[in-house]
Amino acid sequence: MARSRLRHYNVVNAWYHMFFENPKTSLFYLSVLNLLLIVIVTPSIVNPGPKPRPMTLFYNNVQGLIDPSQIKSKTPKLNMTKIHELHSYLFVNKPDIVVLNETWINSSILDSEVLPNTYKVFREDRTLKTHPFDPKQPKKFRRGGGGVLIGIRNDIDVECTKVGFIKVQAEILSVNIKTPSGKRFNVTTLYRVGNLGTDNFDEVRKFFTGLASKKKLDKHILIGDLNFPEVKWPDTS
Repeated sequence: MARSRLRHYNVVNAWYHMFFENPKTSLFYLSVLNLLLIVIVTPSIVNPGPKPRPMTLFYNNVQGLIDPSQIKSKTPKLNMTKIHELHSYLFVNKPDIVVLNETWINSSILDSEVLPNTYKVFREDRTLKTHPFDPKQPKKFRRGGGGVLIGIRNDIDVECTKVGFIKVQAEILSVNIKTPSGKRFNVTTLYRVGNLGTDNFDEVRKFFTGLASKKKLDKHILIGDLNFPEVKWPDTS
């Protein structure tokens, strides 16, 4: 028992001399202790965790999420076979961004009926504003057709806002995305109606000219059905 007390006394005595008789030594050990406490409380300092994974994007021209017989209806019914196939794909693959062209839907259909509630949905359904009616060529306008959509997962750490400062008569939808690191990029989808001619092309060009004027964006991503069958797009994969 006496030997145990002596050992305890020696340890306490050593700590006393270390901290009170040698200020430089005590300052050093206090700094080390403080650093250890910071690391214990904030382990991410020494273990920052996995690197952020690249974002994934899924695109499809669905050629209508409603039955063709419903295309002129003010309250069309969804094609549930296509909806179930789409939801199944999204459930299995979990893409961060979903881009759809030719949705054929209107305001009577809710966002939550098209994509699961795990996605924030941005839409541009076909209207006379996006697809103007030409009385000289009435066949140009197909009421209830077209339409574009962008969905972004709710559980990814990004800020996303729809671009609304550029008003054009074209089926085009654009969303700005900001990541936690501060990088800003833009995802735009376009369904270019081929038979609308140069008027529609000029509207599309007007949109992208306005979008390009925003210098804060690090990258622009364009995806959609451009209806350029004679263009040979390069394969960069």
